[in-house]
Amino acid sequence: MLLYNFIGLFTYIILFVILIPYNIYNSGFILLFESYIVNFDLIANLLTFKGNKYFKNLYQTLYIQSNYQFLSATFINFLTLLSITYLIARETKRTKNIIKGWSSGFLVILITYLLPSNYIMKFMNSSFNFFKLKYSYNEFYAYILSLSIGIIITISIIILERILIKLNQNSINKLLNIFI
Repeated sequence: MLLYNFIGLFTYIILFVILIPYNIYNSGFILLFESYIVNFDLIANLLTFKGNKYFKNLYQTLYIQSNYQFLSATFINFLTLLSITYLIARETKRTKNIIKGWSSGFLVILITYLLPSNYIMKFMNSSFNFFKLKYSYNEFYAYILSLSIGIIITISIIILERILIKLNQNSINKLLNIFI
């Protein structure tokens, strides 16, 4: 089982951390690239839903806490935080202003890194149980519907993050000027 867990982490890294961002970046979608890379944790959260048993539980232990999962989740969090530091450094270099660079990271860390994963997973589990029990959907359809809801919520949170950064960056910049 441990080997299978490593295969899941390995395929997650190859597909979701390397190939997808690489293709997004090389296609010229820089804003999408930046939104994507700072949300590796949310993607792992979606893949972990119900152990993803429809992919033979390949991602079952990707982002849930236990011995192996702790290492996997820590690595995913490291990648996410590393991507956030990239976003901050790039924005600082682009604007030649540390406060503007730093302020972009504030909302990213709060809105898409610290807050949503557990709530999204709880909502997906609740919707799964709702669809399965209330409407007698078979488990696969309940899974697909619940995962779709999780994807929609995740995308909505990422879009909300971008909107809030755009609308509040000047206010955050003023607040940060107090500290620097």
